[in-house]
Amino acid sequence: NVASISYKVEASDIETITGAIPLETGSVTIELTPGNNRTFTIYAYDSNNFKIYACKTTVDLQPGNNTVDIVMEKTMFTIDSSSNIPDIDLAIGNGIPYIAYIKSSQINIKYLSETLQTIDTTSLNYPADSLDLEYYNTLYIASHFQNVNYYINVSKFNGSSWGPLLDNGDDISNVDNNPNTFSLKINSAGPYIAYIINDYYPAVKKYSEGATPKWDPVGSLSTPQGGDISMAYDSANNIYIAYTTSMPTAIEVKKYSGSSWSNFPNTSTPPTYNPMEVSIAIDGNDVVYVAHRNNINPSRVAVVKCPQNGTEWTPAAGSDMYVSGTIKAAQDIQMAFDGNNRLYVVYYDFNSDYSNYQLHIKRVNGSNWEEVDVINLPAKHYVFSPKIAIRGDVCYIAYVDCYDSQRDVILYKIML
Repeated sequence: NVASISYKVEASDIETITGAIPLETGSVTIELTPGNNRTFTIYAYDSNNFKIYACKTTVDLQPGNNTVDIVMEKTMFTIDSSSNIPDIDLAIGNGIPYIAYIKSSQINIKYLSETLQTIDTTSLNYPADSLDLEYYNTLYIASHFQNVNYYINVSKFNGSSWGPLLDNGDDISNVDNNPNTFSLKINSAGPYIAYIINDYYPAVKKYSEGATPKWDPVGSLSTPQGGDISMAYDSANNIYIAYTTSMPTAIEVKKYSGSSWSNFPNTSTPPTYNPMEVSIAIDGNDVVYVAHRNNINPSRVAVVKCPQNGTEWTPAAGSDMYVSGTIKAAQDIQMAFDGNNRLYVVYYDFNSDYSNYQLHIKRVNGSNWEEVDVINLPAKHYVFSPKIAIRGDVCYIAYVDCYDSQRDVILYKIML
C-alpha cells in the first residue's frame, strides 16, 4: 500500500535536507557533512497521501561512507468501525496510548503496545453517549447517557475489570441529575468532575473515600449560565475551570485554591466573540492556556495564555490569538504539551461547502505557530472529535473519520 517515501535530515550545524526514496530500491545516497546528532526522519505514504509508516533515528556520521539502516513502524491504525460512534477520547499511561470510544451506546477501550490490544469493558455495562478518559496510576472513565436519568457514571479500572466509584444501584457513581457537558480530572487529591447542570450553571465535585464514599461539592459557583466546560489543575493541585457563558456570550475562567472560587486572573476574561467550545490546559510552569472556537463566519480557533501572576490574557504565540486562518471554518481545538513544555494543538477545518476536511497539528515555535502535520481526508469524508496526547518524542492523534454511513476510529502517530 506504500505509494511514496520521503526523508528529512536535520542537525543544528547543517541545513535541513529533504528528498524522496525510490520505491524500487528502498534506499538513497545522500551527501552529508560528517558530525554528531544527524537526525533522519522517514515517512511512507499511501495513495491518499496518509503517512502510514515512519521512523526517526539520530546517528553520528564519520568521514567516508556511512550506512544508516531504517526500520519503519506503522503510524496509522484503524481502531474500529461502525455506523454509530458518537464520541472518543485519548489518554496516555506509562507511555502507552489508550483510546476509548462509544460504539452503539457501549464503551470500548483499546491500547497500542507494539500491537493493538483490547481492555475488557464488560463490567461497564451501561449505555453511554459521551465520555471522558483519564489516566492516573490506572484508567478512569466518566460517561453520560441522556436516556438513563441523565447521570454521569465514573468508574476505575483495577487491572482486570471496572468498578464504579459509587454503587447506588441503577445510578452508578451518581454525580448529579441532568448534567450536560462534563470534564474528569484526577490528581493526588482524588478524582474531580466538572459539569454544566440542567439549569446551565457550572458545578464541580470531588470524590471522597472513607466509610461513606461520596461526591462532595467543591465550593459554590453562582455564575452566568454555561454551555461548555473544561477543567485542569496546576502543580499545587489547585483546580481551574473554563466554561462558556450565554449571558453575556463570553468565557469565564475560575480558580479554586482550597477554600473558594475566584476569577483567574482577577481583572479580565479571555477575549472572544460568541464562543462555542472551550478547553483549558496548564503547562509545567503553571501558565494557564485557554483554547476556544469563535462562532464567526468563518469560525476560527484561538489560544490565549496567562501566567500565575498575570493580569490579562495574551496570545499563545505572537500578537494574534488565532491559530487558524480566515478562509476555512475551523473547529474543535485541543491542547497538549511536550517534554520541553511546548504547546501543541489539534483542530480541524473545512470549506464553506463542508468539503476538503483537514486535521491540523501545530505547535508554538517562539512567536509563531508551526505546522507539525496536516491530515488531508479523502473527498466526501469528514472528521470530528480530534484528541491529542504526547509522551517523549511521539505525538498521538485520535479522531473519527466519517464517510457514507461509516465511522472509523483512527489513531495516528507522529514522530516529533
